[in-house]
Amino acid sequence: MYIEFDAANAITEVFVNGQYVGNHLGGYSRFRFNITNYVNLREENKVVVKVSNDKKDKRTYPDTADFTFFGGIYRSVRLIAVSKEHFQLNEMGSNGVFVTAIPKGHKAEVKVFCKLENISCGELQACYRKS
Repeated sequence: MYIEFDAANAITEVFVNGQYVGNHLGGYSRFRFNITNYVNLREENKVVVKVSNDKKDKRTYPDTADFTFFGGIYRSVRLIAVSKEHFQLNEMGSNGVFVTAIPKGHKAEVKVFCKLENISCGELQACYRKS
């Protein structure tokens, strides 16, 4: 189980059931925490999120810039439940699937790279549709 933040500015700390899960520095990108080991599925759980934009903390932004420094959670937050075997969700807020298209004349070579969790090997099926 993961908790996913589309964005929170600027220093985020997450606690589940009184236990520290982790922190994220920055304010403009998606990030996730794996909270599986902190959640009790048979009871009510308490999630606490602390977000600070304290200018004294120099780990995130310069003193001045051409954008604002408002703090807090300002985009969606989700709980994501996945099976034991899944695409890796801890890769910089991505879904674990990376696609690159390389133009070759009127065609393209497409490369797909997947990061997997708890899977040693797998199979990828692809189909081509001409539109």
